[in-house]
Amino acid sequence: MNVIDWALHVFTTKDVSEKLLPGSLISNYSFKSSKICLREPGRNNEIKFSTKKTKFPKVSNFKDPYNRAKAIAFFANHELEAIEMMCAAIIKFGDQVKPCDFEKISKGIVSSVCDEQKHLKMYLSRLQDFGYGLDDFSLNDFFWKQFGGMKSFDDFFSLMALTFEAANLDFCLFYEKVFYEVGDDQSAMIMREIYNDELSHVRLGVHWLNKWRESDSLWNYYVSHLPQNISPERSKGIDFNLESREMVGLDKGFIENLIHFDDGFKIPKRKTNYKISEHHKS
Repeated sequence: MNVIDWALHVFTTKDVSEKLLPGSLISNYSFKSSKICLREPGRNNEIKFSTKKTKFPKVSNFKDPYNRAKAIAFFANHELEAIEMMCAAIIKFGDQVKPCDFEKISKGIVSSVCDEQKHLKMYLSRLQDFGYGLDDFSLNDFFWKQFGGMKSFDDFFSLMALTFEAANLDFCLFYEKVFYEVGDDQSAMIMREIYNDELSHVRLGVHWLNKWRESDSLWNYYVSHLPQNISPERSKGIDFNLESREMVGLDKGFIENLIHFDDGFKIPKRKTNYKISEHHKS
């Protein structure tokens, strides 16, 4: 199976089970053009996007199983959007790079998709444990709405890997702790497994942006490829974990800029606690 055919299937199918099509079926990583419209991914009524604004449950209410299920539904939708965006990126930007680079890039992204599929399955299974499904909750399209403005793999890795997935490094560790505190060990273990996988996803983005930035700093290159409505503040979670950033290969200058970056409340401000070693503090 060609990687483009696989990505097209996962992106266009409306059935969540079909979006779990294994990447192991791919035998050909050569690019071929497609005229598919990437306006929005295929989704049936079970997983359709909703215009209804639903607030994420407060941590103080996590003792209630319904609120934990609601949080997991949010997380599951994020995984689903990531799967769809990754497949769309392979389709949309594959003709912009050399064939040898496309093979490497697409293999890396497919590996990430396979992880996201695993995460989605874990979340769906956990939802079933609580007696719910994705169709019991409103699913927003915030992540997906950012895809339309992307013009290159540089944009994709800046937004997906170094912003959304980097923030998830913080969120996974934070909610692992929250789940343990309310006695939900199973959900906590899921968060830890996802954290471990996310490290490699962010590392993939760091690798390619470093390869393409030439004489520019990674920080400047990253910021220049973010959508106008997304700031680096989005790449920080509730508990900013410095060690995670060092583990994925972000350089000291990048980390310093990220620590001190403040978007002036242009996004809904979340409380951020910084776990920063002494030499990074101002």
